[in-house]
Amino acid sequence: MSTISNRFYITSLEDGVTLHGNLESDRSLSQGWNKNVAVPDWTVAANQPTVYLTLLSGSTLVVPNNNFTWKYNGVAIEFSSQQSTVGGQSGYLSTDGKFFKTTKSVTYGASTQNMPALRIVANLAASDNADVDTIAFEGSYSLGGSPVNFVCSTQVRISSFKDGSYFGVVEFVNGTKVITAPGQTITMYGVLYDATGSPVSGISTQWSLNGGSATAGQTISGHTNAYQVSEGSVTDHATVRCDFVKDGNVVYTEFVYVDDMQDPEFLYIQYNGANGNAASLRKGETATFQMWVGTRDDPSVLGGTGSPTYNTIKVKLYDSLGVEITASGLATNIPDRGADGYRNLPMSGGKATIAVHDDTSRAYGKNMFGIVYASTGSGS
Repeated sequence: MSTISNRFYITSLEDGVTLHGNLESDRSLSQGWNKNVAVPDWTVAANQPTVYLTLLSGSTLVVPNNNFTWKYNGVAIEFSSQQSTVGGQSGYLSTDGKFFKTTKSVTYGASTQNMPALRIVANLAASDNADVDTIAFEGSYSLGGSPVNFVCSTQVRISSFKDGSYFGVVEFVNGTKVITAPGQTITMYGVLYDATGSPVSGISTQWSLNGGSATAGQTISGHTNAYQVSEGSVTDHATVRCDFVKDGNVVYTEFVYVDDMQDPEFLYIQYNGANGNAASLRKGETATFQMWVGTRDDPSVLGGTGSPTYNTIKVKLYDSLGVEITASGLATNIPDRGADGYRNLPMSGGKATIAVHDDTSRAYGKNMFGIVYASTGSGS
């Protein structure tokens, strides 16, 4: 059985050519806040994440037009006009001192491009900011002489935790979380922090891929509590869950994602009939998502002779704290969990649909996210 997962991904289509924009990060985009301590401390250069754009036209890595905008929580980030250097990188510091606009070298196949990047150089967690933040990239790319606009976003998960509790992050060795070549292996490791911001020793980790069985963390290349994902086990996107275990109890759970850019299969998500899967709802509004599997070069539903048929698309829903929502009867358009723990979505013509109303989102902390799985097997 072949399985694909997806969460946040934005696409734009123009005359049958698919433009895939995605924001990646070379470090964890999770930060905790306890009293006056941010964990990890992003004022320390070694801890600072860099968010960068990957943009594919079909299966070719391309660079966007220059007139792009970075946004933080929906507001355009303003940058100094004077170039400076941070962590050995040249770029422009934001006027609020939180971000640094630069570039990052990205390799895909035989192509290497300097892509737009945004380094986080200050703590985003604070006493008045302990929820989910959004970093977005708005740009365009010229196809056939005409600019095609696209938007892609990623979330910074900020959690408040108290004395005696813990906060965990998953980091990727060498900052690599994207598969770009056959046979490639991605290595990641978990770090658990206590309420003072210090790493906790004597813990273990349990890892699972796309909701599969758990595997204990190992020591790999000098990193304890590590886990590896091979190219052969990832189709398009994969969701990795890490449970941090202390004294026999799971004290924190974190999710991360691995993207296989060289795999032709792709899990498309549309929001309210437009390409994109990040919705902002006002009171009384409903977001309807439609999902299906195609290829990076062709958004048609994948199937037919010689092609796998992804006849099951299911979802797990999570609240603003990353805790799975297990309740039944959430809404008319949200199925209950099946015997396997997933909500199997209704399908028509190879496409699945789910609708989430603003009231449901507000009931679970004003922020919900769903991890979507598409498979060639049957659901329960």
